[in-house]
Amino acid sequence: EYDVILAPSEFTALLSQTVCDMASGRTLVEGTSIYANKENQRVMNEKISLTSGLNTEGNAFFAIDQEGFFAPAATIIDHGVFKQHYFDSYYAALAGKKTTGNCRRVAGNYENWFAAPPTVHLNNFEINAGTTSLDKLIAETKHGILVERTGWPLADPVSGSFSCEVRSGFLIE
Repeated sequence: EYDVILAPSEFTALLSQTVCDMASGRTLVEGTSIYANKENQRVMNEKISLTSGLNTEGNAFFAIDQEGFFAPAATIIDHGVFKQHYFDSYYAALAGKKTTGNCRRVAGNYENWFAAPPTVHLNNFEINAGTTSLDKLIAETKHGILVERTGWPLADPVSGSFSCEVRSGFLIE
């Protein structure tokens, strides 16, 4: 067993496949969201907050989603407390809710962007920054791995377990 320190890019990839997926209107409608009926309940460590659409400088910021709806900033998790699911118009209608302006086309590159079907997706999500420096995290780790890059991270959105190939990592002893 190892303690693991994940680079922000790798943590983001795993988070989007787990927490972000479970907070979508799609998983709520399909009955697979672990956050169903959990509004205003603690679902994770109080140090974690997740917001959508606050960073207007980010590369995935949209003031209007790809269905033409206003995409206001929204708090999904606030200090570990689940606040709300996010919706495009399709899943909002199925859930009896209003869209939150979270419809995007997701493609591997811009050439295929308009060929991709629209789907419910977070808008430039952010996680609140911690206060501990990387140097201090490493110094406090007795036996662990610093993972800077993975290949094909796969995560189970229900259990939160994941597997991936470490492409760039360092043993900490």
